[in-house]
Amino acid sequence: MASLLTVLNENEKIIIASNSHQSVSNGIFLAKAKKVVVDVKFSYPFINDGEILAEDIEKAIIQNPKAKAVLITSPNYYGVVSNINKISEVVHKANMILIVDQAHGSHLPFFKKDFAAECQGADIVINSPHKTMGAFTQCGLLNVCSDRVDRFFLERNLQIIQSSSPSYLFLTSFAMNLEIMENYGVEIIREWKTNIETFLDKITYLKNLEVLQLDNLDKSKINIFAKKTFDKIVDGNFIVKFLENKGIFLEMSFDKIALGMSGIGSQKEDYENLFTALLELDEIIENKFDSVESLEALDVLRIKSFNDDNIGLKVNNLLDSKKKVLRLKKQNIDIKEEQKFYKECFFSFKQDFVDFENDISDTKTKVNCNNIERLHYTKAVNRILAVNITPYPPGIPILTIGEICEADKLQIAYELVKLGQNVMGMDSYGNVSVYKLNH
Repeated sequence: MASLLTVLNENEKIIIASNSHQSVSNGIFLAKAKKVVVDVKFSYPFINDGEILAEDIEKAIIQNPKAKAVLITSPNYYGVVSNINKISEVVHKANMILIVDQAHGSHLPFFKKDFAAECQGADIVINSPHKTMGAFTQCGLLNVCSDRVDRFFLERNLQIIQSSSPSYLFLTSFAMNLEIMENYGVEIIREWKTNIETFLDKITYLKNLEVLQLDNLDKSKINIFAKKTFDKIVDGNFIVKFLENKGIFLEMSFDKIALGMSGIGSQKEDYENLFTALLELDEIIENKFDSVESLEALDVLRIKSFNDDNIGLKVNNLLDSKKKVLRLKKQNIDIKEEQKFYKECFFSFKQDFVDFENDISDTKTKVNCNNIERLHYTKAVNRILAVNITPYPPGIPILTIGEICEADKLQIAYELVKLGQNVMGMDSYGNVSVYKLNH
């Protein structure tokens, strides 16, 4: 937020990617600035959270030449890294400042410098060492990497929004983290890389599960998903719950993906235990998804894996659909619309962002409780949103403060609520906060 307050004045524009964390929208709101949102590359199995392309940033800059800065997330929650070097060239050519949210990449300067924004031309890089390094939760770093940034103004803004009573526990954890990396960093990183490579080599033996491997992927992030044949039944939440029953706790699940986040504290046995559990799940899929009778036997696993009634009902629908397909196949009936059965009972979430600009400053209203009301999402369509609607994790808003509420995006949020996902800004009944019409 301090970096946004530093580079933006009221009504000035900033170009951001659609997978930006909710804190970005909050910072723009505080700065009374305007945002231009650029969509990110979509690729299976991600939900609109792939690479941010330099050509898309360049297009946005051409359309908005007076924008003051560009802010992107790299790596994203899942470890996909954008080409910061190319993006920084485009941004600096336009005399703008590049801010990189590298919260999930504090380790990259040690792990792979080619991915580290500090080494690839970014002006401001925000890190969260508590995610993959050894600092306590809430510890963050703001790295100023160029003279384009007014450091004194930045420090002033930090003082405005930060506490004047810092936690010495946090500061001590920072110091300990630094000492560990200075004295043992080479050995730790080497062992970390070796353990991951060994794990990824073993994964190739699985028949029905995959771990994502891309050239631009930070390998410390372990994205597990079922192959397309079964990904409508074995989604990310299914995998997470199965592993929890084995005493293995991942970072999160969202749609098809179950995300495991490794760090400097991950041990060799952690990867071995994960592979053993995934091998067991792979065999269950192989043996129990090949006939109607075995699918019915899977109900036992479903009951153990899912406690939420809505999710359990959703899985029942999925199993019923798969059984229907298998019965038709057994009768030698040609099935050209097999996916139709899945689509009828599985909610596929993909944000469909386009380049746009809007901001609450356009309403010319003073923000207070008196001009905000709570409505059911079905009655909030075309109203101006007063609070971000954000699935957490991963913390990427579906709708942000000041946006016009679109029916399809509100429906997406409510479907996630029904599935048991924590959606900030929408309660369990589907109510959201919007500005009153007279304001």
